[in-house]
Amino acid sequence: MYLTAHFIDDNWVLHKRIINFCQLSGHSGKIIGKTVEKCLSEWNLKNILTVTVDNSSSNDVPVDYLKRKFNNSECDVMDGLHDLENAIIKIRTLCKYVKASPDRKEKFQDCIVEEKIECKSLVCFDVETRWNSTYLMLDIAIKFKKAFGCLLLKDSNLQKEMKKVGEYLTTDEWKQVSYFLPFLKIFYDATLKMSGSRYVTSNYYVEIIFGVGEVISQHLSHKDEGVRNMASKMKLKYDNASSSSTTTNIFPQTNKQDYTFNFGALLGNKFEMEMGGAENESKSELEKY
Repeated sequence: MYLTAHFIDDNWVLHKRIINFCQLSGHSGKIIGKTVEKCLSEWNLKNILTVTVDNSSSNDVPVDYLKRKFNNSECDVMDGLHDLENAIIKIRTLCKYVKASPDRKEKFQDCIVEEKIECKSLVCFDVETRWNSTYLMLDIAIKFKKAFGCLLLKDSNLQKEMKKVGEYLTTDEWKQVSYFLPFLKIFYDATLKMSGSRYVTSNYYVEIIFGVGEVISQHLSHKDEGVRNMASKMKLKYDNASSSSTTTNIFPQTNKQDYTFNFGALLGNKFEMEMGGAENESKSELEKY
């Protein structure tokens, strides 16, 4: 296996270098992923923008492995989910119980009809180590909150199951979940866009990083205090992640307001000078019209 690095130097010259050429001990996805990680670690490469592979299905596993290793946003999301651990365990228990047998599904469906819930989605339970699947579970479960409560009153077996995890969800726990869902959706949508395999994704990087920070900032003035508090926590994590980055002011074409992008070591100070010149040139061109 060989590994090629593409990078831009301080003079904005694109380089291409083979940084690794080695024999693999096996061809499993895990071995390939760990070999790539070891090589990047030896070169002390931490700011990875994209990984390009051929379309072989065997590359799915190493790519997923590298995503988990180098995806800082996933760490932030998992930190946030840790705050909801009790509520998530209880919701997971509810979902697993409902899906365990046709009889339980039928009873739950009767409760959905009784509570006049029009949502057509199906209850699902997550893979505990995959936060995106946890988001989907929570997003659907909260829509059936009343149906779960209805089933709990009618089903003594469910009552016993819930006692194993510390009783049914409290009103505050349901609220915490509802407060956190908008932020999970931000990362979920961003991950979907950046995980595309049939289109180029590197050009979305800046847009997505900026978009995440912008949406979090918008929630700081939300009318609900719970959402504002959650936004404050997420903003702190977002700012800490970009604390060592270079700050550059950009003027979007569709808005007069100044926005701030954090590019970090990816582009460096050179970008500020280049964009400054581009901004002036753009203004000069616009003035002609």
